Amino acid sequence: MRHRDYRDQIASEDVRDPALRKNVFREMARDFTAMMKEGGITDRPGTIARMMEAAYRAGLETPRDAETAVSRSTRAAHRPRMFTDMDVPSFPRDRLEELRLWLFGSSPYGDRGDGYPLNGRKDPGHEQIVLFMRPAHPGMPASVSRDEWMLAIDGGHRGFSNKGILPLVKLGLYEASEPDGNGWRFAILTEWGFELLATGSTSPPEARVPGASTTAARYRTCVGDGRVVHAAAIALGLLPNEEPSSPRPPR
Repeated sequence: MRHRDYRDQIASEDVRDPALRKNVFREMARDFTAMMKEGGITDRPGTIARMMEAAYRAGLETPRDAETAVSRSTRAAHRPRMFTDMDVPSFPRDRLEELRLWLFGSSPYGDRGDGYPLNGRKDPGHEQIVLFMRPAHPGMPASVSRDEWMLAIDGGHRGFSNKGILPLVKLGLYEASEPDGNGWRFAILTEWGFELLATGSTSPPEARVPGASTTAARYRTCVGDGRVVHAAAIALGLLPNEEPSSPRPPR
């Protein structure tokens, strides 16, 4: 799930995991604040009370002791909770939505009404699963030089900040390189990032087995011969077509 309405029900699964609980509550609070500013909420105290009551009821449904928790986890040992957009903090989650739009062509709410691409949509080109980070501008301290991860789109590029991309790297949705001798870095969409963008969910980090995602074959096709970094550098204009060396800044 990518969005939580302030009127949504809160399930016990939403509050068991501390990180997920925080994201769910923050997303519902953001929606509540937006609706309040738009004048869509007339009974503010009553609405807040209902949200608190829903959170309280969900908390009562969670395991209250270790024995119950172990019993439930044993039954679900082979069915771990899927990792969704709601497991991503709010700011990088918004960037994730943008990446889904650029890579898979889904609209903000999707043709099915939930924001995910329909089956059969064209997968991204292999040059689009790579992001390039510009080095600091010459003569300018890195601390004041704007960070920008570049995505090749339609003969140009879309930029994303470290704040939007590095959390996705930490969550295993992108794999980033170390800076090269010229300060350039790149990040490649992983099998799990591809599955999340394509379907709306993927395996949690502790349950990920290479090649086991539901979109593994599609991801391998997208990676192709493995020269995705070179293809992305060409698409961004950092390399001419005939040059297979490392990217360099445009003149």
